[in-house]
Amino acid sequence: MPYLQKEYKNFLYLCILLGLITIVLIVLKLVLPSSNLALLTPSQFANQPPVSLINWNLVRKPLTVHLPSLNVALSASPATTTSDSGVDLTAQITSLIEGPFVYKFDCQNDNNWELVSEPTSQKIYTAPKLCSFNQEGTYQAVVQVQTDIEYFANNQTVREQKKAQALAKIAVQNANTPPQFLFCDVNATEGTNQNNFKFFFTAQAQDEQGDEIQYEWDLG
Repeated sequence: MPYLQKEYKNFLYLCILLGLITIVLIVLKLVLPSSNLALLTPSQFANQPPVSLINWNLVRKPLTVHLPSLNVALSASPATTTSDSGVDLTAQITSLIEGPFVYKFDCQNDNNWELVSEPTSQKIYTAPKLCSFNQEGTYQAVVQVQTDIEYFANNQTVREQKKAQALAKIAVQNANTPPQFLFCDVNATEGTNQNNFKFFFTAQAQDEQGDEIQYEWDLG
């Protein structure tokens, strides 16, 4: 009887061992290419190159990271003005970048910055009464915004400057508008023929700016 119990235990151990081998083969089937599962003799197995237990090509996924963009819009108020009035410029940033930002304003897009701000975290910046013009016409104001961002790449910290700019049109009209005629009349006052006629000329005009009006008559 003890002999049978011993044989039974040996048989049980053998079954457990076969079960473990089966589990190992199943795991290898999942993680190794099918070409690596061929049964090899001991000498063939010894000549095989070492393989990883995990096929990283199956689990490695590419990761793409995009840096946040920097966008800005510019508006002028008023967009239509007279030559003796100041114009406000307002820049508005839309970006995930937190700043600080430096704003640079150019009223006529001639690379002459009328205002360069101190670094600020504001994403809306107004330059009041910044632009004035002495001639009528259409002008393009420009704003340029710049900031520095830091990110980690190739095992090192990288610092990069980001810039963005926008334009806004400004229409300038002459502030001194010409006078407007209210009426003009001619009446004969005396005389009976063309040689003796005398005429009375009457004219009236109005100037919106209240300037003095001069009248000139051309009878030729």
